[in-house]
Amino acid sequence: MCVVRFFISCCFIAFFTLAFAGGEQATVGAKQQSMGKTSTTQINVFSAFNNIANTAFLKHTQVGLYAENRFLQSNINAFNLAFTYKNDKLGAFSLTSYFYGYSLYNETEIGIGYAKNFGSKISAGLKFNYHRLAISENGSKSLISFNLGVLYKPINKFH
Repeated sequence: MCVVRFFISCCFIAFFTLAFAGGEQATVGAKQQSMGKTSTTQINVFSAFNNIANTAFLKHTQVGLYAENRFLQSNINAFNLAFTYKNDKLGAFSLTSYFYGYSLYNETEIGIGYAKNFGSKISAGLKFNYHRLAISENGSKSLISFNLGVLYKPINKFH
């Protein structure tokens, strides 16, 4: 019976890691792209997109810009901008911007986040996002969402 529960749990987790309400999650950062879109434990400026809690472990303020030309089409581009202000006492404040598409179809996301580390092993973060989808013949729609993130580092270089 325990093996069946384990199998069902694994299937449940695998399914929901691939289920997206509006499409595939955007790739943000060259390192994430080169590592097969793995990103939840990477600690860099693009953590503001991938796992907001990781920004608490940044050493200093950082800015990152990522641009991608998808499908070798000149009019389908993705642009990402991430800015994280690191303060040793207050935590890390982040601002993100994402744009994908062209004049007939485009997606925009703007986010603001905060992360704080609690000692040297754990951090948590919260990010609010504004999303906008625009299709030329159908109009546009906007919504607000949020991300919660946690990072635990039990030993050095393992998190």
